[in-house]
Amino acid sequence: MENKNMFDLNKNVRSALSSALGQDNTEKYIATYGSYLPEEKLNELTVKLNTIVRSGIFESLEQINYLSPSKMTAISATVGFLGVDSFMLGDTKRGVLKLCTLGGLFVLAIIDAVNIKRKVKQINYEIVKQVIENYSPQHYSYNSQEQQNTQQ
Repeated sequence: MENKNMFDLNKNVRSALSSALGQDNTEKYIATYGSYLPEEKLNELTVKLNTIVRSGIFESLEQINYLSPSKMTAISATVGFLGVDSFMLGDTKRGVLKLCTLGGLFVLAIIDAVNIKRKVKQINYEIVKQVIENYSPQHYSYNSQEQQNTQQ
């Protein structure tokens, strides 16, 4: 009976430790990459990252090639009338339209230059969200060890 209580105590300690480590990693991640993401989504993302304690999730998130909102704003302001910004964001139809019409006679180019920072942050957020949702469940940090222990 004591052995079971000791196992439960170790399980609780590991759970508390993993939560603390997850929060630590979450804070580091948000501090490093928060400027690439929409401000209004940072709290939601923090909650998601704190609730999942998966080994390797932060390494996967750090491997994302984030689009820089400030660089995209500069590109949009300088060559946006040629549709370069739209092509870089994957909006080929809008890019062709802007290229053929010189940015809708600069009207579309100006609109995109104003809104590009928000679009880039939203695209970065969608990529992060997709990585979190598609991350393989076999990478739970402590759960996989507990499953191995119970199987033995």
